[in-house]
Amino acid sequence: EEREDDFKESWELVQEEELVSRASQNRKGFEQKSSLLSKISQESNASRGLILFGVEADMHEHDLCTAANRFGRIERLKIHRRRGRALVAFIDPEAAVSMLNLARQNKFYINHKNFTRVYFVPMHPISKEVWGLLKAGVTRNLYIGNINQSFTEEVLRNIFSAYGEFDSIIVLMHKHIAFVNMTSMQGAVTGRSALNGVEMHGTRLVVNYAKEKIGQFAIGASSNLKTSKSGPTTGV
Repeated sequence: EEREDDFKESWELVQEEELVSRASQNRKGFEQKSSLLSKISQESNASRGLILFGVEADMHEHDLCTAANRFGRIERLKIHRRRGRALVAFIDPEAAVSMLNLARQNKFYINHKNFTRVYFVPMHPISKEVWGLLKAGVTRNLYIGNINQSFTEEVLRNIFSAYGEFDSIIVLMHKHIAFVNMTSMQGAVTGRSALNGVEMHGTRLVVNYAKEKIGQFAIGASSNLKTSKSGPTTGV
């Protein structure tokens, strides 16, 4: 609950109109707002949370997940398309620092767009409870086994939409498996708890955690943790 409130508070900060509502009207306004954001950045030093400005309406969660995973494992993320911003909560603050540093060097790109307006937001470290889940092999990605022809991408999206938003859904029907990658660990935990072993569309689902694919140079303690042995370790 504390972790949920923590993300909610940061998400409210992402939506706070005071930060950017008139920033684009003139350069002076932009500099004033940037100064305010810099203050937030300094007060949130070593936070594992980052806010990105300048997000375009056509950016998909998968694009942001892929870009962020270059630096480390994600606890959750969310895009606010109407206001053009997003929030990324890493597991490790080192991953957030690495991504922020690249943005400050004008070298952080998503779909060929250079993101330079990236700042820390206040966010508490991962709790001992969540670290316990991580060490047990929990990720935000799920492996769905024993599926039949009924389980199309659309069907899986409808089934799992009750547990959160998606990074991606990949169906490998020739292997009778699928990967449902959520944008949050909590969504994956809740989805697995609700659906593992459930009989649906004439088959009993097998739902386990799948590896979260991170970059070769990803940093932070969580980058060395293994996926649960009860599920596959093949990243998707």
